[in-house]
Amino acid sequence: MSVYLLGIHRVKDYKTWEKVFSSRVRVKARKSAGCLGGTIYRESDGETQRAIALLEWDSRDNLEEFLKRAQEKIDQGKGD
Repeated sequence: MSVYLLGIHRVKDYKTWEKVFSSRVRVKARKSAGCLGGTIYRESDGETQRAIALLEWDSRDNLEEFLKRAQEKIDQGKGD
């Protein structure tokens, strides 16, 4: 059964965020962890910009493992 992750990020520059998010390395990492794809949206309200990502994962276990590894990288100062 698929599960979904909805991420909402405040960004200074949407185009820069999108370039990183959609990079071959990031897409490959998500895909190898069980991400089946998704859609990204942009919201702009004056000076505030938000990036909204809705991602589909093949299982809750794979999604939780991916998030755990991502948090570990952030905690080690290696993530963004």
